[in-house]
Amino acid sequence: MCLSLNVKKTECMVISKKSSNPKWNLVSKGEKVKQVTKFKYLGYLITSDGRCTSEISKRIAMAKDTFQKMKPILANRNISITTKIRVIKTYVWSVLLYGGEGWTINKETEKKLEAVEMGVHQKIDEDIMDRKKANEWVLKEANLERSLIKTIRQRQLQFLAIFADIRV
Repeated sequence: MCLSLNVKKTECMVISKKSSNPKWNLVSKGEKVKQVTKFKYLGYLITSDGRCTSEISKRIAMAKDTFQKMKPILANRNISITTKIRVIKTYVWSVLLYGGEGWTINKETEKKLEAVEMGVHQKIDEDIMDRKKANEWVLKEANLERSLIKTIRQRQLQFLAIFADIRV
């Protein structure tokens, strides 16, 4: 029994930081394998430039959509802020952070992620949102700290530790 490659279903991609993507001629059984600049793998968009801006933007949009779906629970004044934060961590952040272990984060995307984190915290409590207070005040009122970027970095380290065979 041997494995065979279906060239019609196979794609290759070169990941490079160069402005023009290098061409790669991969041939199998006399047929050229199609080279692509992006493809989806397990719901995660991989691009040839190694950047994750489109994937992060997509994840932010999905997290905002999830937040809106949770709005009836999060707007309920009978539910404590602590419970609301646990709901956000469970439902919203899990959607946002899917695949974050492989993200390359620059200053621009870091600011976007921090803005989403603060926006969600401000919308937890309508009183806080109505007052439009500074981010640090919102964090203090809700007894929180910025943790989204820290969480991403920790997951990235744990992911790399698997390959380095070390524990973080």
